[in-house]
Formats: sequence, C-alpha cells, structure tokens
Amino acid sequence: MHSGLPEPTPRFRLILAGAVSLFTLLVITLPALPAAAQDITPPPDDAVNAIAEQMYCPVCEGVPLDACETKACQQWREDIRDRLAAGWSEQEIKEYFVLQYGDQVLAAPPPRGFSLLMYVVPAVALTIGAFFLGKTVWHWQAQNREEGLTGARNTGPQQNSSTGNQNPDSESE
Repeated sequence: MHSGLPEPTPRFRLILAGAVSLFTLLVITLPALPAAAQDITPPPDDAVNAIAEQMYCPVCEGVPLDACETKACQQWREDIRDRLAAGWSEQEIKEYFVLQYGDQVLAAPPPRGFSLLMYVVPAVALTIGAFFLGKTVWHWQAQNREEGLTGARNTGPQQNSSTGNQNPDSESE
C-alpha cells in the first residue's frame, strides 16, 4: 500500500527533526519570557542609602552622598539603584565609582598609599601617648614611694619630754 507520496530524503528528515526540536524548545521557554520581561522590583531606598552613606558627593566637598540633594548625587543614587537591581554587590558598586572618580568618593578610603597614614598615624600616636602616660605614672609612684621612705626615716620615734621615754605608747611608772 503505497500512498503515492515519495519517500522522504535523509536531508528532509534532518530538517524536520530540527524544526520539531526548535518548536519544542520555543513552547517550553516562551511561558518564562513574560516573567523575565516584567519590570524588576527596584531595590529599597535603605539598600541604596546603605551604600550612599559610605560615599561622598562629587560636587559638594565633605557631604555624604545619601544626604546631598544636588542633581549629581541624585544621579549617582539612581545609578546605585540600577546597579543593585542588575545584581551588583555593594563592593562592585563602590569599586566602579572608585575606578570612575578615584578614592576620594569613599568615606573610608582603602588602607593603601597615602590613605594608609590615616590608619597608621592614630594607632602610633595612641601607642606613644600610652607609653609616656605609663612612664609618667610610674615616675610619680616611684617619687611617692621615695618620699614615703624618706619621711619615715626623718620622723622616727620622738622622746616624750615629760618622762624621757622614747615610746609614746608606754605608760610611765
């Protein structure tokens, strides 16, 4: 029983198999596309401000990014929000801004180069100050001990003039 249709060639079978595979793949993945195309919920202001408070305004000197209302700071906060929504970590965002604008955008610059002094000098100053304070206290205590010993030598038992007795605790007979 021959239907009258010619026998399909191997090339036709290959194309048909590819088309069926592609159709199956599309049927499986198409339902997921609308969910992926939906707007991603923007990160909360707290997440943006947590990063912004660790950075300084590029325009106003010494003003934290989270407290500044200049247009530049608003754009930076929006940039932080966009990067958080895209899945960037806090460290990646700070590194991005440092690469763009330098270490001066960070509230606490990394301890390298000249910024290292900001971390080392206070520790050294406190250590030196503690040493001199300890030395001064030790000197005062040593001086007080010396005065106490000298005072004890100078104030030996005194003679009682009425009895001629050296011990004031003894009673006269």
